[in-house]
Amino acid sequence: MIMFDLRCLGARVVQPKSTGEGVEMFKTFVLGILCASCLVLCGLGPGPAAAEQQTGSLPEVSKGEIQFHVDYAAFKNFEDEDLSYIEVYLSILVTRLGFVQAESLYMATVEVNLVLRDVRGSRVHTDTYTRRYTASGSEEAQVMYFQPEVFSMEAKPGDYALEVKVRDTNSTREGSADLKVHVPPFKKDKLTLSQIEFAVQIEPDTSDHKFVKNGQRTTPNPMRIYGINWPMLFFYAEIYNLSMTGTGPSTYTMQYAILDEAGNIVKEYPAKNIQKPGTSSILSGGANVGVLPGSMYDLRLKVVDNATAQEVVSQRRFQVLKPVSAEAGTAEASQTLIAEDIKREVKIIQYIISKEEQRVFKDLNLEGKGKFLEEFWKRKDPNPETSVNEFREEYMRRFEEANRLFSEGKREGWKSDFGRVFIVYGKPDDVERHANEIDLKPYEVWYYFNIEGGIQFVFGDLDGMDVYSLIHSTARNEVNDPDYFRWLQSTTPR
Repeated sequence: MIMFDLRCLGARVVQPKSTGEGVEMFKTFVLGILCASCLVLCGLGPGPAAAEQQTGSLPEVSKGEIQFHVDYAAFKNFEDEDLSYIEVYLSILVTRLGFVQAESLYMATVEVNLVLRDVRGSRVHTDTYTRRYTASGSEEAQVMYFQPEVFSMEAKPGDYALEVKVRDTNSTREGSADLKVHVPPFKKDKLTLSQIEFAVQIEPDTSDHKFVKNGQRTTPNPMRIYGINWPMLFFYAEIYNLSMTGTGPSTYTMQYAILDEAGNIVKEYPAKNIQKPGTSSILSGGANVGVLPGSMYDLRLKVVDNATAQEVVSQRRFQVLKPVSAEAGTAEASQTLIAEDIKREVKIIQYIISKEEQRVFKDLNLEGKGKFLEEFWKRKDPNPETSVNEFREEYMRRFEEANRLFSEGKREGWKSDFGRVFIVYGKPDDVERHANEIDLKPYEVWYYFNIEGGIQFVFGDLDGMDVYSLIHSTARNEVNDPDYFRWLQSTTPR
């Protein structure tokens, strides 16, 4: 799936030259909720173009007591073409931080220090940032895990060394990492692609959130690792210097593919011709890599300007972890990452796991828990002969959509009554919304026409806080209160 938008890239503004008709704003697509069958992977076969941007290794975990990963991507700087715009991505393991109680919350604070050095060792950029993380209680502080961050800097094209230090101000524990940074030139007269940013989610957003650019929130994945926790790989890149002359087609062709370590194509699909919105555009898309065997892979993007026949390729490496499979084994990843993946997976399936299965799972060791989850999904696979577990794909799609639709503040959407019903039963066939009834609190009625001969769910905003609770349902094993209207009377206390 491809998305275009030419307004704001983070804190910077893209100002492409157009043909005078203005820059068309294309609708964004909610990539975070697509199942594998909905994704469009465009093919990329061997061709004359060489990969101009390629990273053959993965970011390494930090050293020290504070654990984090760091990655980067370089883009064109539209305000100063002699410099490139660099985004630095971090994922900090929050559970390693020292949370202290501050009134009703628990808070952890870190200082992030970035130093960019050129090949002579001279400093070209230095910055220090403060980030704070809060939890409602000590338990929540222990279950929070990798927290993504993004920082920006500018530098001339060239090779650099990036030094990153993260210090916990409460415990004084520290972690550090060094990263080689290659900043490519973005020439004015040549079709050029930015480097690839890997993400765990891309969704529409017009706020001033730190991950928002071009009307979409791109949550980075600095580890570039996918698998149990994040089966969906998303990516973001930018195209520059598309030809807008009156001669030749006003389209460009975009292709992307997944390659194995030997350079063989693992997944390829037909190319797609895209109408040019201006001289610059963006690419973002996704692939369900959770079905791939555990290994290293390359994501390869290719763009051809159909007016000039110029083509350009950008390529970057990522990893798929299968820590509980026979081919991979638990040695493939750190015990911390595996434990966090399993913990999240168990939270995700809590609505469909039986009490007996929960008791069995609780007594297993780490490896046993991983195998349990693998077998759990296998038992629910409607078509075991295929490589895709359709049940799991649909369940994960509903989980991600519930988070997108029903999250409020720090409360994740899947934890709400709306989210639970959506995940278990799917999207309702019809919804009645009653937000302004006289003498009645706001409520909604969801209808499912093809489940159990027809069922309904009634949700009420009982406290007037825009938090809807399930107060009645005609479905089996759900709360059933035919006299539910008494809870909706405006004079009736909860």
